[in-house]
Amino acid sequence: MTRSRMVLALLLGVAATPSLAQGFTHCAPPFRPPCIDTAETEKEIAACEAEMQAYIATVFKYRACIDAESQRAVRDANDAIETWKCQSGQLKCR
Repeated sequence: MTRSRMVLALLLGVAATPSLAQGFTHCAPPFRPPCIDTAETEKEIAACEAEMQAYIATVFKYRACIDAESQRAVRDANDAIETWKCQSGQLKCR
């Protein structure tokens, strides 16, 4: 694998890694490797295999990130609803 392909694979992996910003997690979507549409020779196709493997791994990381962010958002919403109900008197709270 060439250096540029290793860097691309690393960037694809990092793109789906959750990063904390302003209280929420940003899940960067994966990008389809351009080699899918351009690889023609056996050598190019073989080189594209590594990019495809990195892309597939990134898709799974992205899905996990989205799931985690969705769960966090629901917890935050439930907490806000409970806080509001306590403050508005709709719920007896300590």
